Order: sequence, then C-alpha cells, then structure tokens
Amino acid sequence: MQGDSVLLKDKRKARFGGPFSCCCLERNRIGATSAPQSKVAPAVIERIDATLSKGHHNRGTQIMRLRNWLVIVPMLLAGCAVGVNFTKPADNDLVVGVSKEANILAELGKPNFKSTKVVNGENLPMDTYAYAVGGSGDGILPGVTPARSLGLIFKDGVLVQKVYTSSFKGDATLFDADKAKSIKQGMTVAEVKGIMGKPSGEAVYPMTSSQDAHALIYSFTETKGFKSQQNLLTVEFGSDGVVTKSNFTQVGRL
Repeated sequence: MQGDSVLLKDKRKARFGGPFSCCCLERNRIGATSAPQSKVAPAVIERIDATLSKGHHNRGTQIMRLRNWLVIVPMLLAGCAVGVNFTKPADNDLVVGVSKEANILAELGKPNFKSTKVVNGENLPMDTYAYAVGGSGDGILPGVTPARSLGLIFKDGVLVQKVYTSSFKGDATLFDADKAKSIKQGMTVAEVKGIMGKPSGEAVYPMTSSQDAHALIYSFTETKGFKSQQNLLTVEFGSDGVVTKSNFTQVGRL
C-alpha cells in the first residue's frame, strides 16, 4: 500500500505514502486491512451520512475526518501505530490570519491527508496531520484509541483555521458537552474560556460568518473499534469580543 491512495466516497483521497505509514504493513500489507475497509467502513459511513441529512456548516469537514479515521481503523485494531507522531506546534507558530502555508509545511512536513473545504463556492485547501496507536493504554478514556490530529485550512496561502484534537492522556482536548451547550450570545471571550478552558482551535474569515469575526473551537474525537464520535463547539465573536454565535454538534455514535 506504500505510495498508494485510497479514493473515498466523496472523492477525497487519504494518503498512505511518505509520512503516513503503519508498522503492520511490513507483516501483512493487505490481509489485515482489505476486508474491514471494504465491508465495515462503508456501512458506517452511510449511517453517518443519513444522520446528517439535514446538514450544518461544519458537516463536510466532520464527515471527512470521521471517514479518514474509518479507513485506518483496521490497522489500529491490529495494534499498529498509524501515521508519524508529532508535537502540537506552539500557538504563536500557528496564528490564524497571519501564518503562511509555505512556512507551516516547511516546519511540519508533508501532511497525512490533503483535501478541500468548500466555503462560499470557493475550494480552500486543507492539510491534516494525524497519528494513532492501536492496542495502547494511553487513551484519556477507557477503551478509546489514543490519537491526535491537526487540521489546517488556508486561503490564498494564509492560515484561516486550525483545529487540534487529541485523545492521548498527555494532551487530550476532551471537554464537557453540557458546558458547551451553556455558551450563549452576549458572553465575552474571558467568560467562554472560564467555562470551557483553553480552546483547541481558532478561525477567521472566511471560516467565520463575517469578516470582522473570529472563532474559538473546541474539538474532541474518540474512536472505539469501528465507531467514532466527534464533539465540536464553535464560538464566534464580533470585533467587540462578545459572542455572536455558538454551535455545538456531535457527529457519529459510540
């Protein structure tokens, strides 16, 4: 499988060459992955599509991330380490609206997944760095496959959204869904952070609804076997630092 690509249902490609590798492929390049990938994952994907038929503004990104994980789940079940481990860059190294795509690629190297996000009819490039370890006890929750990912979206070569998610004990982005539902219009940035803690992502226009808005993002994905669930909270603020919009979604089911 080294150097090949797997074409997903929505015509996005998951890269399995270069920085994306699995220790088990040397032992069994096909057997451990071909049957579950072709029979189980598509069925789960269909269920995810059905539950999201009404859609929302983050639907495409969330489905893409869940599908990416479903492609590599068979490797994880075999006890593989998938992807290349990475350390989350410091916040001042990834500044939305400022950091350049070329500089980020030079620092982080080739992403595991390349895709596009359609925003206002425009295709924006998205790079995803991902790492997971099957059969490990390092997950923040019992039975959860420890994994981390960093999703970056660019416009005209400039970073406009970053989202980090991790289920490793050491840097987990787990947050309280009930608290997420309590975020309301009129709250300040300080109030939101006081309730939710440090965000795991940020976004600026065109990933926000207006040019003067910015967003804080809280994201946590957990995978158990062939099932995956993502909790995502996006909180938009106006130029005055007051919440104008808050959207909490849960995609998938464990």
